[in-house]
Amino acid sequence: MSAPLQIGITGGIGSGKKPGMPESFNASATPVYDADSRRENYLMINDQELIGQVKKEFGEAAYNADGSLDRKHIGEAAFGDPDKFKKCSTR
Repeated sequence: MSAPLQIGITGGIGSGKKPGMPESFNASATPVYDADSRRENYLMINDQELIGQVKKEFGEAAYNADGSLDRKHIGEAAFGDPDKFKKCSTR
């Protein structure tokens, strides 16, 4: 029996890799590992050094009272400031 085919979908922030893609695979019962969600759901709320860097760049409002990432705040801050967006997208 051969190993199952594995497909990786990559791209920068805002490149369109996420909309509809996991749902398309899930509709066909294909297992999907969403690394973006893993990063957000684990590293962004557990890695104290990373949390400190995010807060330094986006302020305390980058995190909600429950410790979850405030993606709306970060998105508005990054996409609303061309210099900040450039700085964040080149890391």
